Amino acid sequence: MAYFIAALRNHRAYRELSLISFTSFLFGIIYGLFSFYLPIFAEDILKNIAWAGIFLTLVEIVGLLFDLPIGAFTDRYGRRRTIILGALLLGLSALLFQAWQTILGLAVALVFYGIVIEFVIIATDAELMAVSPRGRSGRFYGVYEALHNFGYAVGPFLGGVLLSYAPPPIFWALAIICLILFFFALFFMEKRETKHDSIIETTEAVIKKDHFLESSIKEFKKLGFIGLVLSLFYFTYSFHWGAIALLEPIWTLRLGLDPLWVGAIYGASALPFLFVSPFAGNFTDRHGPKRAIVTGLFLMGTATFLFGTAQNPYLLFTYAFIAAVGDAILVPTVLASFDTLASRHFKGRISSAVNVVEDSGYLLAPIPAGLIAHFIGFNWAFYLFGAFILCVMIVALFTRLEIK
Repeated sequence: MAYFIAALRNHRAYRELSLISFTSFLFGIIYGLFSFYLPIFAEDILKNIAWAGIFLTLVEIVGLLFDLPIGAFTDRYGRRRTIILGALLLGLSALLFQAWQTILGLAVALVFYGIVIEFVIIATDAELMAVSPRGRSGRFYGVYEALHNFGYAVGPFLGGVLLSYAPPPIFWALAIICLILFFFALFFMEKRETKHDSIIETTEAVIKKDHFLESSIKEFKKLGFIGLVLSLFYFTYSFHWGAIALLEPIWTLRLGLDPLWVGAIYGASALPFLFVSPFAGNFTDRHGPKRAIVTGLFLMGTATFLFGTAQNPYLLFTYAFIAAVGDAILVPTVLASFDTLASRHFKGRISSAVNVVEDSGYLLAPIPAGLIAHFIGFNWAFYLFGAFILCVMIVALFTRLEIK
């Protein structure tokens, strides 16, 4: 808790951290609630988990296509203004899901959601890169990830409560929370930037002047071999999460668990960030990233494998929680390492390049996860994803990770 108290001290950097972290907490609720309910919503419309997995990749496909231009857009339009715009558009996406509940409507809404969510993700990541002082990136990312993922844990629990209603009013709740995020960012976030171009002017500049693809790749290449290795670890995290986001809600519902348990188990996949991430970030600042990365991958892989062996809700909650402890160690460590490497680069472009890595994992995971679960069984999906994570852990164990 000392890190949260420190975040409230009368110091500009910590004040900015507290504001961006609370923004990320609100966004975490939104993101967690979307992530929890969309697989259930998609399977209910499509009547097939394999097709649900394929449809959900639309979110990540458009995310990959738009990550780099949105990063360039953020650098020009301003991070705070991009977050405000993204919050408003996310609320509209929730209303689109509610209004158009057909196969075509699902596809259109997923594409729109996949684009607009990147505005908030990339802009908040870039804002954190901008405010975190050198040498304290781990601490700042630890606090930020703790509050973001606490929100991500609250979202599914709220979803479990709302799921008990018929029909569940989840999309209406999402629209309201998006509106709260919009007003918080509008009135409370620091106006640190002087950019005043309109959306149209910024978009034209990104398309005609910025060469965003070339410049983003150029900036990311400057991170060198360590950047590539960190990308593997971050991809592993998102690949794991892409599978969990599809499999866990549907599997626990099929086991006949109460919707509150379904939400609690999914929420357990993010809850440890609140307690673990600040300490993991501080540990990384002091001792470097290697031990934290190896430990995180070990816990993620082992607990994911064991999740496939259980059907008891208490065991499922425990394994989901342990896997999330691994996530909570790995994520702030990798992101703080990226931040240290990217200290002299354009934050929006580096953030968008890192987001491409993340979206690649989210994109590639649901298809094999859905196919394995449909044709072989849910248990085997958890076994195979757990084994993959443990293989990546071996790579981390034998890689030299020195970041200055």
